[in-house]
Amino acid sequence: MSYVDRQLGPGERVVFRTRLHPVIFGNALGFAAFVIFAATMIILHNELAPSTVRLVCLGAAAVAALGFVAPAVTWRTSEFALTDRRLVIKEGLFRAHTVELVNPKPDEIDVAPTFPGRLLGYATLHLPETDGTPRVFARVARADALRAAVRRSATSPAARAVK
Repeated sequence: MSYVDRQLGPGERVVFRTRLHPVIFGNALGFAAFVIFAATMIILHNELAPSTVRLVCLGAAAVAALGFVAPAVTWRTSEFALTDRRLVIKEGLFRAHTVELVNPKPDEIDVAPTFPGRLLGYATLHLPETDGTPRVFARVARADALRAAVRRSATSPAARAVK
């Protein structure tokens, strides 16, 4: 059960849910390509025993796989959900950072896509500052759809009744 599902109040339901975009794995993919390239160059430019070649390949695969651990944990532990009452955002595993905006206004949510973000469907989400802390969430998948869901929920009759 996700963090958002555990935090739902009685009668509260999730209207829209998204995560970070898989583009966060890009650096890990580049690192893995570099490690595999380096291992290939080591194998091709040295006369190594077959057992040593196997060890270099296994070591390169292990190092490349370790590069995916941090982005995978970040992707898995980040949640962006709009309920019929509030916007809930949670990031992190050990030091969980949560933001909750009750009845957010669509004007308060700024979506800033880059050119690659427009092509791939992600953007940076800027939320209103509370206590002077800027709320910026980079590489949010379907950030435009999240803002559109906030806009729809703000204009629905049920949302006006809750306010």
